[in-house]
Amino acid sequence: MSATGRASKQRSPEEDPRYQRTRAALVHAVVELARTTPADKITVSELTARAGVARQTFYKHAPTPADLLANYLIDQLQPDFADLATLLSSVTQDPRQRLTDVYVRMMSTISQQPEIYHKIFATNAPSVVRSLFAQRLEEVFSQYVTDFAQRLEWNASQLWIEMAVSQQLHNMMAMITAWLRTGMTANAQEVVATYLTLAPPWQLVHFSESGKAPMPRRGFIDETASKAEDET
Repeated sequence: MSATGRASKQRSPEEDPRYQRTRAALVHAVVELARTTPADKITVSELTARAGVARQTFYKHAPTPADLLANYLIDQLQPDFADLATLLSSVTQDPRQRLTDVYVRMMSTISQQPEIYHKIFATNAPSVVRSLFAQRLEEVFSQYVTDFAQRLEWNASQLWIEMAVSQQLHNMMAMITAWLRTGMTANAQEVVATYLTLAPPWQLVHFSESGKAPMPRRGFIDETASKAEDET
């Protein structure tokens, strides 16, 4: 076999069983520590001692314990993030029902780690984990909103798209935070149902048979544009 052929068959470091075992030990340790300690206060020494891993080995997996925890939480939600980003690609299900289903699954996953999420979202302290979580969510909502905008019956401006992405990110973070701060007494379905009473109208519009969506309150934009033309 040629050198090129051998190189093509080489596994990446992430595929090495030893790498995977070490990462699993680190993730288990950081999750256990994060149940009682805010992730930003977990030290590398504390984490590696709990995991039984050398300090220099840790840095092959993450720059900080907070980054490691954020990656773990994001990985847990990745299937739901993927479904949300491509929400409108399904032609067999009402987009509103699919949106509801994805949100419920996300809330259900979050409910499995209440102590950890409470320390991340329910306090006002700065959080690397929350920032990384929000960064990933913004990427997801950017894809979702851009796809939605392409299906509108009118051309959405870049301003509208940017506002909608920011709106969705804020709404999701607020939904998680409010649920945690109210003790998570409501179940995932109740949380999402409550959010939907507050959701922006465009997110809940009916799509036509052609796959197009009207824009609620478009009259505000048209009226403003008309006034601007009259003033020029």
